[in-house]
Amino acid sequence: FNKNLNNHDLDFYPVVGNHDISNTAMRHWYEEVVAPRYYHFLYKDALFLVLDSEDFTDQFFSDFKIKRNEAIAIYKENPAEFPDTEYAKMPERKYGEVSDAQAKYVTDTIEANRDVRWTFLFMHKPVWKDENETNFKKIEKALGGEKYTVFNGHVHGYEYTERFGRDYIQLATTGGEMTKSSAKNMDHIMWVGLKDEPSYLNIKLNGMLDKTGHVPADGEVLCLEDDSCESEPMDESVYLVGSVTITDPERLPEYQKIAGPLAAKYGGYVPLALDSPNIIEGELPAAGAYFIERYDSIEGLNKFVNSSEFKEAKEFRDEIADVHFMMWIPAIPEGSLPH
Repeated sequence: FNKNLNNHDLDFYPVVGNHDISNTAMRHWYEEVVAPRYYHFLYKDALFLVLDSEDFTDQFFSDFKIKRNEAIAIYKENPAEFPDTEYAKMPERKYGEVSDAQAKYVTDTIEANRDVRWTFLFMHKPVWKDENETNFKKIEKALGGEKYTVFNGHVHGYEYTERFGRDYIQLATTGGEMTKSSAKNMDHIMWVGLKDEPSYLNIKLNGMLDKTGHVPADGEVLCLEDDSCESEPMDESVYLVGSVTITDPERLPEYQKIAGPLAAKYGGYVPLALDSPNIIEGELPAAGAYFIERYDSIEGLNKFVNSSEFKEAKEFRDEIADVHFMMWIPAIPEGSLPH
């Protein structure tokens, strides 16, 4: 990738993000191999300021990693508990941070280039959305009455805000996964021109399909179409139901430690129920305890049961339990049945 950069008519200026530098080792590599984390350049009397929204201290990066790993472990056990984790609530996860040193660099650069036609600022996370942040506010104050535009990414959704009479533009995706939110979902690039004032044009990308007419690499299990993301999502979850007799209870926790995280990897929640049934009507089709597991989709369930990891786990399971039957049924769409 680096070898092909800047070899043709167009120059490439990267903006660092959280997937580029999420720890100090990655940060050092980025600075040595890719580019400075924050910098500026002039082009046709316009000032371009490229910021680093991951401008954390080494100690913060270390603590951030610990909290992230703890949150991921909780997510694997029960995704519903992830929003309550300390990591999920950290403002730096959403908005990032600009250090004192970076703020001084940027404000000094603005002061040294007061005669430019326009100033463009680029950052990955929307630092400006954090009301408690102070250093980007210093940058905005330094810009004062200057003509400028701010761009950010990170959120995977397009959003336009007028702030201090200026354009603050949150770019969406160019092939990334889309998530349902108040922001607009679309794959696009933005074409910006500058005469007296900037002109902006979003060029939407419809994407590519394989020879069968489907999104490659199982992409259709993700939300990659802007129209479908803007509508209410369908519940594609399925329930795995079965009966099992545990023959070696002492080794059951060992299997659960393997199967639980593995199922979560494929969108499974294990188990929603596991106990002896209480009959109201009819007869049981099999003996043993009954279990119910939920999966986000049949695609996820199929990937789980056909994975090499599950096949290995299944050999261990068959040593400690007799499975009498397993079947799956789709979830009933909300509102389709009277209550």
